[in-house]
Amino acid sequence: NLEEAQVAAPSGVQRVQNLDQLVVYGRGGATQTFAPDWQPMLTTRGFQPMVQAFVQAVADPEGKNPVSPATSQLAHAVVADLVNQIKA
Repeated sequence: NLEEAQVAAPSGVQRVQNLDQLVVYGRGGATQTFAPDWQPMLTTRGFQPMVQAFVQAVADPEGKNPVSPATSQLAHAVVADLVNQIKA
């Protein structure tokens, strides 16, 4: 399987493949950056920081909520909209 995301801008193109390779195409040519192969997959995919923030928030009920209610509501609205589009 190939996971790929690409962003194009006037300054150039950035392409990520399989979350471990970043290629930046610019006026000066292309540069490649690789994620460390020893890095845990949960870290590479961004889940590890989210899980840590969640555990810290649950462990300290008096602490600040790391996710604003407005952001939570927006995320739920986006998912509901996607589901409705699929059903249509």
